[in-house]
Amino acid sequence: MELLNEIWEKKAFIVKATLATTAFWLVELALQLYVVGAESFDAAVIRSLAFAGATLIGASLIIGPVAVLMPRWNFVQYRRAIGVGGFVLATVHGLLVLTTYFGGSLMNLPWGADPFKMPIFFGVFASWLLYPLFFTSTDWAMRKLGSHWKTVHRLVYFAFLLIVLHFMAINPGAMATIPGYALLFVTAVAILLQMAGFFKRWLKARTMIAGVFAGAVILAWLAGLYLYYVANPIGG
Repeated sequence: MELLNEIWEKKAFIVKATLATTAFWLVELALQLYVVGAESFDAAVIRSLAFAGATLIGASLIIGPVAVLMPRWNFVQYRRAIGVGGFVLATVHGLLVLTTYFGGSLMNLPWGADPFKMPIFFGVFASWLLYPLFFTSTDWAMRKLGSHWKTVHRLVYFAFLLIVLHFMAINPGAMATIPGYALLFVTAVAILLQMAGFFKRWLKARTMIAGVFAGAVILAWLAGLYLYYVANPIGG
């Protein structure tokens, strides 16, 4: 009941966030249909959902470090809404891919295949990491989880790494388009700002835990990108 009351109290914000997310997806859809020239309407819908979802998730990762580095630019109150919007779009994208190409069943995926050769798995694994974040994205969940809430939501850094590996490998040609360039720009900015934010927080806290976590995230990113390069060498 407490959760339902919270949702009802924020209904106006939720409606605005939903409309903004839908509008952003429609822009991406229009780009796929009239600028990129998708081969079919279905392909345009699936691809636009992917680009819109990944771009919004990347944008949500920009807001936090911006607030840390430039406190006057504090838009943290919108971060969860943007991230949730990106997750919903990416989830619809995944469901449509599963329905269209794999008969609507996860059992039809080529389990056991090399994820670098079958990068759909990066998207699947990323979604598994994002589901706990989605279901704990409310103020009610924050209160219930207390200090553990931030621990759970740090999964987003590893999920985003998987998202990057997914969209870089699944269709490289699609990245050489306006939506692709926008996604790459947002991704690069998110990575750079996250690293700068980690460093500033570590300098301020000077704690071993903060340093180890920041190092683990950076090493995970570097390892993931290195493995992607090994699996997909330039000119290979």
